[in-house]
Amino acid sequence: MLPSWCFPSFSGLVGQDPHLAPAASTLGARPLRAFLEVTLPLSRSGVVMGSALVFTLTAGAVVTPACSAAAM
Repeated sequence: MLPSWCFPSFSGLVGQDPHLAPAASTLGARPLRAFLEVTLPLSRSGVVMGSALVFTLTAGAVVTPACSAAAM
């Protein structure tokens, strides 16, 4: 299920302006703080979409065998 999460998250990261993280470090932010306050909020939509996709696929993989066993 990892590729199902990585592709939406990657598309959220690719759409960001590459100059934002260096700008944050110029203003005094350390790398972790720049990630948490600049990169992560801007990529939130991709992370949420990837998580929803993985949850849906995983729930379907769990429910399908359970329904087949109950029908017998």
